[in-house]
Amino acid sequence: MPSWWDSLEVVSRFNVWMSWTAGILGILAATCGVLIIISGNRKDELKDQREAQVKEQADKREQELRGRLSAAENATAIQTEAIATAKSRQEAAEQSLSELQERTRQRTVTAAQRSQLLRSLSEQENKGKVEIVFHSGDGEAGNLATTLYQTAKEAGWEVGLSPVTPAFRVSGLVIQVHDGNNPPLYARDFLEAFNTAEIPIKMESRASLPETEVYLFVGSKP
Repeated sequence: MPSWWDSLEVVSRFNVWMSWTAGILGILAATCGVLIIISGNRKDELKDQREAQVKEQADKREQELRGRLSAAENATAIQTEAIATAKSRQEAAEQSLSELQERTRQRTVTAAQRSQLLRSLSEQENKGKVEIVFHSGDGEAGNLATTLYQTAKEAGWEVGLSPVTPAFRVSGLVIQVHDGNNPPLYARDFLEAFNTAEIPIKMESRASLPETEVYLFVGSKP
């Protein structure tokens, strides 16, 4: 042992120093423990803050992506609607054009229909007088009336052709007689010839007509 170990004064001072040292070390240990706890809590707080920031940034990016996706979907929907609208307008325009072409297309009697009509009219035994009339000013109806007049005349029928201005409007081909339920025989034969040739025609009663008269009214295009 060192020589100072046998000195009361020195050992006493050494004991005091050790006590102070132990106290200081205890305080340091306690302080370190407190600092460890505080720093651990702070670390957890910073970690939570960072995670919150990362989550916030992720949520923000997700919202941006959702916004872009929604905008893209809206743009696609608008484009699809525009295409559908354009297609609908095109179809409507094509339909209008088709209807216009149909309205302006001249009614004609095909070569086969004329041949059949001529043959059927020629074979009829009851050939009477038929007055073929059409609306004055209707060139399309006038052309068709002329064709039917020439065909009936060629088949040996007594026919007339004249434009009229009636107080009523007639559509299509109409045979007009006094009584459609009891017409002259040749009116039935005339109607049958058109049916055989597959030319649309109908018969109507008009009480103002004499019982012996038969008219073929070439009306406007249906």
